[in-house]
Amino acid sequence: MKYIFPLIVLFSLHIPAELEVHEWGSINIVTGQNQVVVGNIADDQSDLPDFVEVWSSQAQLRPMVIEKPILYFYSHQKQSVTVTADYPNGIFTQWWPKPAGFSPRPTANQTPVAQKNGRLHWNIILDPGAEMDNELPPMDDHIWWPVARNVDAATVISNAGGVEKFLFYRGAGTFTPTLQVDISEQGEFLLNDTQGSTSREIYTISVVKGGDPVITYLEHLSAYKIQFKNADEAAKHLQTRLEEKGLFPKEANGMVRIWKKAMFEAPGHRAMYLMEKEDIDEMLPLRIMPEPEKIVRAFLVRFECLSPILKSDIETWITQLGAMTFQERKEAQQKLMKTGRIGEAVMRSAYEKTKDPEIKRSLKQLLEAITPRNPNP
Repeated sequence: MKYIFPLIVLFSLHIPAELEVHEWGSINIVTGQNQVVVGNIADDQSDLPDFVEVWSSQAQLRPMVIEKPILYFYSHQKQSVTVTADYPNGIFTQWWPKPAGFSPRPTANQTPVAQKNGRLHWNIILDPGAEMDNELPPMDDHIWWPVARNVDAATVISNAGGVEKFLFYRGAGTFTPTLQVDISEQGEFLLNDTQGSTSREIYTISVVKGGDPVITYLEHLSAYKIQFKNADEAAKHLQTRLEEKGLFPKEANGMVRIWKKAMFEAPGHRAMYLMEKEDIDEMLPLRIMPEPEKIVRAFLVRFECLSPILKSDIETWITQLGAMTFQERKEAQQKLMKTGRIGEAVMRSAYEKTKDPEIKRSLKQLLEAITPRNPNP
């Protein structure tokens, strides 16, 4: 027996816990004809819980906004993890739970900083048990946060403070999409790939107020076009595609539920496509230690498109802000308030250009009324 012991393999060595990470998010761009950004949009903070941390208390105007990237972690055992998210061409604007560090820092006098080299770093503990879920901030009546929590992921405990079912962040900066989107004079979509790229999983949506949505899908620009009967059918299709990208059913369902109205039901023209993982990795490098066995990242790039007809309507209503009668001015204000981000962008552009003091004053009041307020001033 003395010759057996040297041959015994020691199985008591530490074996790293399995770790899988899933992420979903959206990139929103407001465009006019010829892929021109028609104006800056407010970095919307109004839909966030009051515990979410905000980069600056100032209202920020951005040409492009990254919305709701959410990171889920799946682990079979409790473990410590470090997460670093970088945004070379932008900055991060909101996040939760609290990070160990972030950059750039807002200046003391609130002067603008260069929108580049953003970074967030977390030191977190992943707890796959259910006990820590009792420590989550109460959120029963929030419009979308509880939907994002409805997953089987591990609970995330930040060493800097805060407990959640995910890591959440938003950002703003610059981004070159692989898809070019134009709207013709007749309101038709004109889609093209940017040079050397191929866009896939493309949806186009046209919703005229009071009418049924017209929603189509293209696997790629040369593929056969599929048209959906309604928004529910399109949402179900998108959820299936997200699951085939690697998201778990609860994750894909939550993503679609949160954005269904904005994507498929809100009046307007929009197009969107699913980013390839390598493009997400280039735009938003993610470093996680220990290195996960698998990382799934699913982002939608969404274009809110200014059609020629809507552009003409908005410009008419802006002109009516200087009308002689109160009733005409009031009706124009009400119509402009309903135009959403696309109208906001056009109004900001008009505010900078108009020389009419009455129109300028009315535009200022409208923009102040629709600009989302910071939940953590």
